[in-house]
Amino acid sequence: WDSFSVLAGVQIGLLLPVMYFYQKLPLLGFLINIPFTVCASILISLDWLMLLLLPLPALSDLLITVCSGITTLLTGTVRFLSGIPGISLWVPAPSWLTVAAVLLLFVALCVLFRFSWKIRSTLIAAGFTVLVLSLVPLPHHDTEYIQFSVGNADAAVLWDQDHLIVMDTGLDDGVVSTYLRRRRLTPDAVILTHLHTDHAGGLRSMLRDEIPVPLLYLPYGAEKQQVDEGILNLLQELKNSGTEIRYLGKGDELALPSGSITVLWPENGKVRPGQDANRYSLVSLLRLNGVTFLQTGDIAGEYELYSAVPADLLKASHHGSSSSSSSEFLSVVSPQVVLLSCRNNNRHESFRTRLPEDVPLYSTAVSGALTLRFEDGKVILIPCLRD
Repeated sequence: WDSFSVLAGVQIGLLLPVMYFYQKLPLLGFLINIPFTVCASILISLDWLMLLLLPLPALSDLLITVCSGITTLLTGTVRFLSGIPGISLWVPAPSWLTVAAVLLLFVALCVLFRFSWKIRSTLIAAGFTVLVLSLVPLPHHDTEYIQFSVGNADAAVLWDQDHLIVMDTGLDDGVVSTYLRRRRLTPDAVILTHLHTDHAGGLRSMLRDEIPVPLLYLPYGAEKQQVDEGILNLLQELKNSGTEIRYLGKGDELALPSGSITVLWPENGKVRPGQDANRYSLVSLLRLNGVTFLQTGDIAGEYELYSAVPADLLKASHHGSSSSSSSEFLSVVSPQVVLLSCRNNNRHESFRTRLPEDVPLYSTAVSGALTLRFEDGKVILIPCLRD
């Protein structure tokens, strides 16, 4: 009982940090730590005996063979068990309810409390019940768009009721994958506007964090433009993992619970290979609960005029660079609010001069991550999302 209490105490003590930092519930440890500790103790005893028998090579060699065989069996068993699906559960980051559950388990197992077995068993059952309930994802009923603060890169999530779409993944900095893991979210699809590292590099983090990507949307001809070889390798890894890749062009439409995504650019059949990928960056118009939202990727120059349509909200292209969002383009779109993903205030101030004074500009450089909630034809904007 003492050995069990020590091992259980260590595991419960590590439970919250492991779930907080790695979003995993390590069932393997709870299953094997006690029997494997017994085996390790036997191995240590045999090692001491082996040292004592070193003057007798025949006996020490025999003991070495036995110890080596037991060690190989133990490590092989651990590797086998760790590969069983579900042996390490992906869970949301702990909440106050999770903390309460762990405290219940601590009290139930603490020898300083003189509980009867009946009370102790009840507390253990209650602790595990509350723990499980705290890790069950809650249903989501809102329509939200989250623009992450990733510098001169682009990464966003559209969470429309029970439907989740990643819209560009940013750099390989783990921002998107961390957001998904901490909430135990699996995207229904990932949309990449083009295959530059600042928009697609986060795929590496998603692969590393074992976040499934069941469906990946790309603009027509995306792989045939001037893109980084590393991104093409990532696409191959996704294909090997079972990801389905589909292509989008002008006129294509994706249905959403609260509206739709209509593709405005590029136009299938008019995409030339070997060009700057920005030229054929995916541009789409989102209709969400009666609000129109123009997503522009990195489209720039004369190409942006092919996708200029009126919209309530505009996500400014190419991080607000001087080569994009011309006065003609802004005049056609005539947005009521503009979002900008950029690294420093200079981009914010420069872009501000292009807009009428009554049009609000929100940039990640100034406000941090931005959350937009769409409700009955209105938009509620919450700056500075802190995770």
